[in-house]
Amino acid sequence: MKKIIALILMVLLVSSSLTFALTDIDSHWSKLYVDDLITRGAINGYPDGSFKPDNKISVAAFTKILVSSMGYTAIGNSPTGHWAQLYMDKAKELGLITRSETEFTKLDSDITRGQIARMISRAMTETFDDLDSFKSQITDYNTIAFKDQAPVLLMYRSGIITGYTDGSFKDTQLASRGEASTMLVRFLDEGVRKVPEIVVAYQSDIQIEEFDDPNKVAFSVIIDIFRPLNDQYVDLKSYLLTKVDQKTTYEIIEYVKTKTNHHDSLPLKSFEWGNSKIQVGSNISNSWITIRGL
Repeated sequence: MKKIIALILMVLLVSSSLTFALTDIDSHWSKLYVDDLITRGAINGYPDGSFKPDNKISVAAFTKILVSSMGYTAIGNSPTGHWAQLYMDKAKELGLITRSETEFTKLDSDITRGQIARMISRAMTETFDDLDSFKSQITDYNTIAFKDQAPVLLMYRSGIITGYTDGSFKDTQLASRGEASTMLVRFLDEGVRKVPEIVVAYQSDIQIEEFDDPNKVAFSVIIDIFRPLNDQYVDLKSYLLTKVDQKTTYEIIEYVKTKTNHHDSLPLKSFEWGNSKIQVGSNISNSWITIRGL
């Protein structure tokens, strides 16, 4: 009975200590990720029971957390020299750090977001064939240090990083404990990653051609109803407004919209505004609608 009571008291004490350790992150954006790492036993709070998610994190501390989270939990602190040296040695053995990267020898220096990207990307096994399609989504990609570009792109494509609200990554900025925790948990758990979508800029299928002889056809616009129409309507409107007034442009587009199937005919109809005359028409079984300026 005494053993049971002692066990219950121990559980209560641990729960109380954990709750106290998390009191300064209750409203912080990284709370879920920090909670996850603490539950895994990969990271701890400060002696006063706080976590300080906005504090910076050193090269040594981050390396220990990353290496430990990869399953190497029995390494322990080094009995001589820097306490994290055994973790640094393991990181080099695993290829997370190369021996030529002197910035990682400054173990007590605060780690940058770019350094974290390099280390985590080297621990990843994922590969993608469409990485180039995501470069434009990282707004500061071209100014990121060359050594960090590929790691940052891989991390972004994988959903491990999302960047700041302006779409930038800021590879030289020092990482906070909250940011480091977030990247680590997303690395460990694919289920919480924020995988981006490929943004493909639609190029309208509208065909515009202008001619040199004003005595014949001045211009020709062709719309293909087998292609996405709304984008073509937008481009048609923009072009027509350079030729006629807004009212005439509206009337032409409304007439064009009456043909939604290539089996429908669109009888030839003329629209005039000032010296401009525009004819619109389409034959039956023709997917093209022709708008000609005369």
